[in-house]
Amino acid sequence: MSDSDAPPPDIHEKLNSQTPRFSVTSAVGGLGRAIGASRTLQQILGLQDPVPFARPPEVPRGLEEEFEEGLGEYGRERVMRVARLKGMGELAEISEEGESPVKKALRINPPRASEVGLSAVVGTRSTFLDDDAPSPTKLLTVRKRGASTSGEKTFGPPLTKARAEDNSGLPVLPVDAEALWKFKFPGNTHALLTILLNWSQVMWRFHNRLPDPKLLSIHPVFPYPVTVPLQRRLISVSFYDTSVEPHKEIRFLGPGDVAELTYNEVDTFSDQDKPSNKNTKNLAVHQRVTTGEGRWAYILIQGHKAAGGDTPPHVILAWHMSAMTNISTCLHTILPAGTSRIPRPAPSKPPLKRFSSLQNLGDLLGGSQRQFRQALRCASSSELPISDLTSLKPQDGAQTLKRTVLRFRKAGGVPLIEGFRVDVGAFRAWLDAVGRGQGKIIMWAEKEV
Repeated sequence: MSDSDAPPPDIHEKLNSQTPRFSVTSAVGGLGRAIGASRTLQQILGLQDPVPFARPPEVPRGLEEEFEEGLGEYGRERVMRVARLKGMGELAEISEEGESPVKKALRINPPRASEVGLSAVVGTRSTFLDDDAPSPTKLLTVRKRGASTSGEKTFGPPLTKARAEDNSGLPVLPVDAEALWKFKFPGNTHALLTILLNWSQVMWRFHNRLPDPKLLSIHPVFPYPVTVPLQRRLISVSFYDTSVEPHKEIRFLGPGDVAELTYNEVDTFSDQDKPSNKNTKNLAVHQRVTTGEGRWAYILIQGHKAAGGDTPPHVILAWHMSAMTNISTCLHTILPAGTSRIPRPAPSKPPLKRFSSLQNLGDLLGGSQRQFRQALRCASSSELPISDLTSLKPQDGAQTLKRTVLRFRKAGGVPLIEGFRVDVGAFRAWLDAVGRGQGKIIMWAEKEV
């Protein structure tokens, strides 16, 4: 048989000299990644005990100097000069140039704040069918729920539930009880407050130097597109365990309990110049949770300073944004005491069903501070049918507050906590609930103008 009649060689066969030897290091690395992914999946499914989130990295040295150097890539000096001159012609010229030489090439769409002032959150927003998440577009001035006129049995938690006063306020400890706030348990993290406060200060300085959120997000000093930091002062906050019905309130902090109460969000990342962090430079944002990088949210609680004391009691609770699966916000108008009830509209045919839960605030402004605190803690389990909003007249002394509900339905990660002269164990039940994917936070703040 001639060579022309021979069958073609098998293209899948290679000579031994052309076949690279399989690296033992690559095999071990792949096996480790497979084991880690399997462990993470089992934690999310609840088959393994949850583990605390990795502590966020410290602010890299020289970060601010690198940020200032990177401003030159945007022609920052020219933008500042044009802003001072306020020349419309030059502003139009900059707009035609695209404001940034990389704008058209990268096609990056960084996260933006929503119309109601909420930051970008990993996860999906709650729909109107979620039983603790009223639609922010269906704002309703209501009082405590009245008896149903449809004759149909409602579902959900009871109208009222008993409130325990032993879980209210900040559990302050004496100075000589250091062992109680430094007690080791999953989530109690050393230097957590210092790290996150430093990140917030640095990122706020960056935002002040570069106010444009899009330009800030694509600055070359950041390994991934960041979002502007967030700080929101709160009136009260409640931590819940949703594994039972009605949801169990772990801790409530209301007006007068603490000197300062804020909700914050900030981006963190490691020093990319270190050899140990070279492999994390191209990681996706959702993959950075294993190294503690990414966007973090935390609630900072500072108690009242004692007479003659140097440092007031304080506690910080922090979690990675990937732990939050839902966020909803709405407005509630608190009516003064003695205000007449808003009449219910006539039921439609077929009878309306109650689809969601809406926290209704009772009599408070005309009463004492205790009544105000109790109104913030009380919640009903259903929403009244929407009445004619044009018939609702402004009430003298009424106050409208903003209510935000954070849901933690993703198991596997335990939030971090650190405190000083505060019984951090009082929050442990909430940390464990979030680790199981059964946690919730309700925050009250003043309405944004």
